[in-house]
Amino acid sequence: ALVFLLVALWMGAFRATSLAGHHAAEHQVVHAAERGVPLTVEAVGRMERVHPRCGTRLAAAALMLVAAGWAGETVGVAGYVLGGMATLRWWNGVGDWLQ
Repeated sequence: ALVFLLVALWMGAFRATSLAGHHAAEHQVVHAAERGVPLTVEAVGRMERVHPRCGTRLAAAALMLVAAGWAGETVGVAGYVLGGMATLRWWNGVGDWLQ
């Protein structure tokens, strides 16, 4: 439970800073560069803010696996199995939401 509180506090602090906006802008620049779009403010501003190869997706998977471990300790093998299945199914979506 402590790990979830710490992650929630970190996410809140990250969102409260300008760093979150810089992270999204970085994704937009990468999208533009990968598509051969000129790196102008107007063109980059039209790009998506979520990037499929962002490390945030991996962080989401790690967090979900920690939750699965916690569930496994709480309810046994079924918790590990269900947590692992949930991680495989939803980690990309959770990672995108976190971005």
